Amino acid sequence: MPTFLKQVESMISSKQQDSTYVALTGEEIIYIKANRETLNEKWGNYFNSFNLPSSQDMMPSGSTTSLENPHLYQLNVNEIVIIPIGRDSYNDFVDGRSLTLTVPQTGGSGKTVVSTTYSMFDKKQDNILLGSNIAFLFSDDVNLPYSGTSADGAIDNSAHATWNPSSYLNRFPAAAYQDLESSDKNTDQRTWSTVNRVNSVSESYPNINDQGYNYDIPVGFVSLDRGFVVLTHPSIVDNIPWSSGTKVHLTGADDTPAGSVVVDGDNTSGLEQNIVFTASSYSTTVNPSASTLNFREISVDFKTGVLCLAAPGEFYLSTNPTWPQAANLQELENGTNNFDSIFVSQVGLYNVNQELIAVAKMSEPIEKKYTNIITFTLDIDV
Repeated sequence: MPTFLKQVESMISSKQQDSTYVALTGEEIIYIKANRETLNEKWGNYFNSFNLPSSQDMMPSGSTTSLENPHLYQLNVNEIVIIPIGRDSYNDFVDGRSLTLTVPQTGGSGKTVVSTTYSMFDKKQDNILLGSNIAFLFSDDVNLPYSGTSADGAIDNSAHATWNPSSYLNRFPAAAYQDLESSDKNTDQRTWSTVNRVNSVSESYPNINDQGYNYDIPVGFVSLDRGFVVLTHPSIVDNIPWSSGTKVHLTGADDTPAGSVVVDGDNTSGLEQNIVFTASSYSTTVNPSASTLNFREISVDFKTGVLCLAAPGEFYLSTNPTWPQAANLQELENGTNNFDSIFVSQVGLYNVNQELIAVAKMSEPIEKKYTNIITFTLDIDV
């Protein structure tokens, strides 16, 4: 009798990533200010959501986390600004190498902020404080990048003059305290008093033997899979011109679909929640081009390729009533092989429990004779 079920010839599973450029501006970029001193309000709860310390003494300068990661101690702030990236703007996560944000600032043009990771330049990294899928934010307008040596003097970082090169592909990783050997310490000769710190620490912090500028201080971070940009540095947070923005609300009201951005009106009262900066809302002290957000979003697809082979002497009988069964069954009993062709219109895949788990349908029937070979390669998105 013919074989109606057969083990697949091979199966290959793969992971594919696609990248798409995204540019947001105006009403697409919403600014929300949160203060950890108001944890009883919903905005204050963001500190807990992002794993930030909800009070100064939860991560003091002498804590293990701070001493081993002095750049993280500079995230211990009272106020943060959150910019949510809507799920309609990215799929799986934001590429942590690619984000460029221009934040409106009082009295002039906005500050430019870019993203990268510490130690190794990658799309994302895990962090001891903030969790998984994180990138960090830096700005030339706050602190220029570390320009000393690393890897025990083997790497010269003096060419790192800006966080924002002409292409995001040319960005470099930020320097963490742990990246530097003893010979690398104090090779960046900047005067410590010129370093724009959040929390005041001495030049000898975190180790009295490590004088100088020995790590890059972030101005915030990005939660790449949850889609949140978080600004932490007071040099940026304290200078956003809230009263020049426009109030919006995000949830459905008056038959407006939930998640929409609805303009409420001006913000002359200076409220610091759900504010956008559009060309029409700027005062003369704010640059109209100061609110932009660009990044590359990453889509991750998992595919399984299955090779199915119908060899000679396989799959040559059919139960379809349009196929002349009686004549062909007689041919089978006679031991000859002059069977009428069958035409394959779909292929089914079964698991080890003989349960049908996938069906592939052909654009047109494919002829299968007793003597020929047909091969199907099935690509399945999982």
